[in-house]
Amino acid sequence: MNANFNEDSFWNIVRQYGKKIGYDAVYGALQLFYVIALQDTPAWVKSLAIGALAYLVMPIDAIPDFLPGGYVDDAALIASVLGTIAAYISNDVRNSANASTPNSVITL
Repeated sequence: MNANFNEDSFWNIVRQYGKKIGYDAVYGALQLFYVIALQDTPAWVKSLAIGALAYLVMPIDAIPDFLPGGYVDDAALIASVLGTIAAYISNDVRNSANASTPNSVITL
């Protein structure tokens, strides 16, 4: 696993940049986060989800995050991975992500 990705760095990004990243991207990232935690999630699904979240927390990527619009590529990757693993996103995962999203984005 990438040294830049860990639970603390993920939550720090969500808290610090949630409004800039956008509600949909944060909600998607939280779905990825919660699907990783499920024991019955296949390894390939976890790998894709971890890769997308690692990309989110890395400051330098295709469009550096410090530039205006810098999270567009991060949001696109999250959406792409969610589309690929949609069959593994259960209602429980959606509900957990939904419960976490308002506190992470709206109340900042």
